[in-house]
Amino acid sequence: MDVYLPEFAGPYIQMLGSLATDTNSDIVKCVCQGFCFVVGFGADKIQGQEAVLCNFMLQACQHPEYEVRLSALEFWPTACYNEALHSHIAPVLTQLVPVLLTNMVYSDSDFATMDPAMLTDDNSSVPDQQHDIAPRSHYSKEEQDEDDQPTTWGSDWTVRKAAASSLDNCAVRFEMAILPLVLPLIEQRLAAEQWDVRESAVLALGAIA
Repeated sequence: MDVYLPEFAGPYIQMLGSLATDTNSDIVKCVCQGFCFVVGFGADKIQGQEAVLCNFMLQACQHPEYEVRLSALEFWPTACYNEALHSHIAPVLTQLVPVLLTNMVYSDSDFATMDPAMLTDDNSSVPDQQHDIAPRSHYSKEEQDEDDQPTTWGSDWTVRKAAASSLDNCAVRFEMAILPLVLPLIEQRLAAEQWDVRESAVLALGAIA
């Protein structure tokens, strides 16, 4: 498709824009994927619409449907590598960072695919010791796709991993702007009663390291 995008970029982007307000989650997911592809090909194709696109993706990252969020979160690593979009990402960082941290908490989808033993052996009521909360590494989707290990629980590309990758890339591109936003949120989450919220804070620390 990338061979034909320069010729049909205008109509293609116009079509994506017309579908962006659709209420069907499958269509919104496809719109997110389409815009990610366009931005990956070159931000010049959306010149003049950058701010609108960033705000659309920000809202899509908060969509109630898991697959929509997963597709929308793929936008930020790609966008961060495109200097033409930096001035449009910066204004939404104050909204984006909390959204990313929220998406880094284990979701119902994560729990649904857990090995039953992980739930029956739950010891969340026991206070954590320092050695119990180990940082979790995150990888990019490309690194994960290249991993040829057998599929096990935790090996799938998920919203929480996509959010961690997005935070990682934002931290690299906007370090001085990101730290004052993310560190207070991490501190709050480390003090949370829920173990999964605390774990998301540890994941966030790893992402900005």
